[in-house]
Amino acid sequence: MKENLIHYRTCVCNINYHMVWSVKYLIKTLYAAIPRRIDNLSKVLAKRKLDFNDIIADEQELFDVMVNRVRNAHDLDNCSVRPTVLEAFHLDWRDVTEEEQDKVLSMLKGNASQYVKAWRIRNRRTEERFDRFCQQEQLSEGHGIDHLFHGSRTENFWSIVTNGLLINPDCGVQRTGSMFGNGTYFAPLVQKSLGYTDGGYWTGGNTDVRFLAIYRVATGKHHDIYQGCDTSHTKNVFQKKYPGAHCVWAHGRGTGGTTLFNDEVVVYDEAQSTIEYLIMMK
Repeated sequence: MKENLIHYRTCVCNINYHMVWSVKYLIKTLYAAIPRRIDNLSKVLAKRKLDFNDIIADEQELFDVMVNRVRNAHDLDNCSVRPTVLEAFHLDWRDVTEEEQDKVLSMLKGNASQYVKAWRIRNRRTEERFDRFCQQEQLSEGHGIDHLFHGSRTENFWSIVTNGLLINPDCGVQRTGSMFGNGTYFAPLVQKSLGYTDGGYWTGGNTDVRFLAIYRVATGKHHDIYQGCDTSHTKNVFQKKYPGAHCVWAHGRGTGGTTLFNDEVVVYDEAQSTIEYLIMMK
């Protein structure tokens, strides 16, 4: 398993998304390193160059999830007294209140009919880190904090909830697979994030239910992008190029952009997000 993960990481970090043969190589080698069932192959194949970014970003998240599962198992094995699951991962987890449910449904907008259930989740570790960041940057609710969607495969969510969304440091200074560099990706519209859930555009397969999350995200001062991409961004590179900016806000066609269909938001510090709701959709 360790050798597979090292090989997988190397493939993701070295991919050149501009070249078709490079992405074909990615598909062959990564699926060999981490095999998975694919019910409908056509749904996971790129149909245009722009699709390469989403495929590689999805593979990177799968790698992060697997690494953290290995680390968590090791940490629990070293505990002298076994805590409960929620205690071990510093989680508060409950059903949403009626008021919270109304908030979730209003954010889902036209997709509200697909709603099944939601939970309010507080990861105390990531929330404390998030609060410190916002205090330091003088951000507050309605003034630099947005509530945004993040979609992923169902099997990824336990690691995402317990560890937070991680920015993989192992790709060095440049992560060429993601359209706006080495950060964590969110969307203000649910349609974008649903594409990364089970049965979504990028994951394929058939499922009765799927999951996505709403995060509190410290977006602060935006660097707005309306066309093109920049895969060179890391936390340090981004700050050197755009001092004081907190996120890339890439605009879709509905808000003046020409490259993306829907808005995408990217932050480059793990402290800039913490989970708020986990949502089950049909």
